[in-house]
Amino acid sequence: SPLLAVYRAQWHLSPSMVTLLFAIYAVVVIPTIIISGQLSDQLGRKKLLIPGIFFIIVGSIVFALSTNFTMLIIARIFQGISVGMMNGVAVAALTELDTKQNRIKAAFVGSMAVTVGNALGPVLSGALGEYAPFPLQLAYFFHMILAIPCFIGLFYMSEKVKRPTVIRVHRPAVPRAIISRFYLSGMTSFIAWSIMSLMLSII
Repeated sequence: SPLLAVYRAQWHLSPSMVTLLFAIYAVVVIPTIIISGQLSDQLGRKKLLIPGIFFIIVGSIVFALSTNFTMLIIARIFQGISVGMMNGVAVAALTELDTKQNRIKAAFVGSMAVTVGNALGPVLSGALGEYAPFPLQLAYFFHMILAIPCFIGLFYMSEKVKRPTVIRVHRPAVPRAIISRFYLSGMTSFIAWSIMSLMLSII
């Protein structure tokens, strides 16, 4: 996000182009989360986490090599796919790897990891974009270097999966028992992300 200002200045991007760069991520990540969560329940977590990390690395490479607006859009799409594949699936994997199957602990660890990453990522990339050489490449190389050990480590993750005879993807539904809590948490998340996106856009 901090590098969008650098792209705008150096590549003379219009406000609508910057907005598209910011928004295309959400357009991709939401359906990916819905589909990948269901697929991981049927195929196993590793089958989604490994390509998720792979897309992270590919997205970082495309970002680092970008020379035009189209390449930035492609990189953002890869980024959206990777985050969509990782988010819910990683928390589910954490729950299953925990010997006590503690869902609250797994959700807390997962949400803290995402929050810390969302906080440190812009700080690091902003600092590198302003003070380091190769401002439009270095942050992505760091991102890629951090992702490679995760990619290798996932091959050693053990899990027991019952292979389904038919893979099905269905329309998401919320059980009636938790629908009020779902709407409350959904609206809270929507408002929080809207405010954060607005602040990042203004900054």
